[in-house]
Amino acid sequence: MSKKRKVLLFMVLIVVLVAGVYMVLQKKPAKDLGDTNTVVSNKQGEEAKKSDDSDTNSNDESKNVSNIDNLALTTISTKNKVNYLYTNNNLKKQYALKDMDKTSSNTSVLYNSKLYYTYRDGDGLCKLKILDLATKREEEANLSIQLNSIDYIEAVNNNIYMKATKNGKSNSGLVVYSIEDKTCKTFDYDDDDDSLQCFDVNKGKIVEAKCSLKQQKDALKSDNGNAGYTIKIIDEKTSKVVYSYHSDKIITFVGLSDDLNKVLLSVINTEYRTTSIRVLDIKENNEEQLSVKYQDYKLVDGAKYSSDGKGVYFLATNKESKADGNNILYNTTTLYYYDLKDNALREVLHPLDGVISNYSISRENEIKDSDIAKYGLKEFVNVENLSNNITKPVVKDSSGAPATLSDIKAPYTIQDAKRNNDLVFIKDEDKALNQDKLKQFLEMYKSKKQCKVRYVEFIGEQLQAIEDLIYDGEKLYLVNYSIDDQGNGGSYKKEAPEYFKDFGFSDPRYYLVDESGTDSTFFEKR
Repeated sequence: MSKKRKVLLFMVLIVVLVAGVYMVLQKKPAKDLGDTNTVVSNKQGEEAKKSDDSDTNSNDESKNVSNIDNLALTTISTKNKVNYLYTNNNLKKQYALKDMDKTSSNTSVLYNSKLYYTYRDGDGLCKLKILDLATKREEEANLSIQLNSIDYIEAVNNNIYMKATKNGKSNSGLVVYSIEDKTCKTFDYDDDDDSLQCFDVNKGKIVEAKCSLKQQKDALKSDNGNAGYTIKIIDEKTSKVVYSYHSDKIITFVGLSDDLNKVLLSVINTEYRTTSIRVLDIKENNEEQLSVKYQDYKLVDGAKYSSDGKGVYFLATNKESKADGNNILYNTTTLYYYDLKDNALREVLHPLDGVISNYSISRENEIKDSDIAKYGLKEFVNVENLSNNITKPVVKDSSGAPATLSDIKAPYTIQDAKRNNDLVFIKDEDKALNQDKLKQFLEMYKSKKQCKVRYVEFIGEQLQAIEDLIYDGEKLYLVNYSIDDQGNGGSYKKEAPEYFKDFGFSDPRYYLVDESGTDSTFFEKR
């Protein structure tokens, strides 16, 4: 059987994030505490109290300010800039650690005054870089394992834990980089059918949410849509599974409590296309939904416990976030903190330009207040004075014309892609659907006729990439949607690179598998 190769029109994936958009509980609706004069608002203390005083029906969201942890965040702007930030709760400010152009894998964590961040290189492989904040020196971690993607990372006990996909594999798994030994290894990543969706590490235990690619594929064929996920808690030293639980929902994020007795589950209900947060009680072996007014949010995801265990952080796509037009998908995310004792909900951070891709709690690895000036960290401010009105386009295409907002609904499923007659590639099956769409596009392009083709990639039921090639009769444009299966993220439209115009790629992996099982040569290596 010939080796099947795949096409990626610059695959942009995400599941995060994760990558990313997160959520937690709430008994009263959150107020809009956003400050339109800063890129990231952090309404705490007196500033939060002033906002409370202006709302006669508001909660006292300014209390228990000390419970908020110092955080490291990755944000992605609508201009495809990645900002790695550090938010200091004591000083109530955010500081820029690094910024760079967006690639399809951007996530970060702060550990011992060093920023560990990921990116995709020119060969299509994902790398881990280390920035020493004190010396400003950067080095690349020696990853002995080639990785096609890194979607999420954590730092615990001198290790960097990564949800990643090995080169040549369809399933994701856990990859661990030792900071001391500078070595790289996999953990519970032996079965090609098991795919890691999310994980968390706490006190020597690793909680994983995994699905079977085969079972997910069978569920899609029977229109069940989801075969469920298995949640496992593994002892890191012995590799022994100490707890196992099956959920019939799609698990997008997990958070393990410090007492190791509860797991926060961020879930998608496929039947109703709703998102929520549930608490899995390990001792009782059951799960309950947190009593949050989920109707106040479009999407919720990524709930995790605060360092003292007294609260829960989550990211939410706000209800007022809109999607419209054809060229850009734009969602607004906000990081919230929910006090479990007082049922008090507070907004922690809200980017006015783009989205929060991921966040991590600094815990004992926070930057000392005295070191901020020593490291030369600058406060992160909104130099462009961008509006947070998401109905106003803030991205322009290469011609200078304003981009419109996307009409792609979330979540965008494989059934939607088939129904819309998209060019579909099912990665775990090495199977392409509707290749006639690509043939038609090529013929019209060569004849200099206006045309468009949408490429959608899935692993099981998980959306991996959506990209459009659009030819207006003169120029060829690539519209790259950086979104996950929940619609989190943004997109941009730009004139297609030269190798797109020639329909050839510099990387031999960029091939499309024919439905007949033979390799298609529509996109050839030049």
